[in-house]
Amino acid sequence: MSARAETWAVKHLSKLSVPDPCVRRRVLMALAERHVDGPITLPTTDLNQQLRIDALWLWRALMVLRRCDALEASNIGGLMSVTLGCDFETETSAEGSALPTAGQEAGR
Repeated sequence: MSARAETWAVKHLSKLSVPDPCVRRRVLMALAERHVDGPITLPTTDLNQQLRIDALWLWRALMVLRRCDALEASNIGGLMSVTLGCDFETETSAEGSALPTAGQEAGR
């Protein structure tokens, strides 16, 4: 588990107040344990077996975590791709986005 994922997961878990907090906590911590840097790709069945929960409970936990902006997940049920909230891209400021790119400068 990366230090960034561990710090972020513990901080974010305290904000969750919707049903099934134990399952969500276990899912989020299991994903954080696999985090190195950037999105995680893993078979959904591996996570089911690790957590010893069925697919419906895992799906419900992932959906709640998505709605809370804790993660983004796609292809749930197959080879799942998960991006934890600590890896979400931050928006650039208007000032930063107005700067010319290297390609634009080369054309002048």
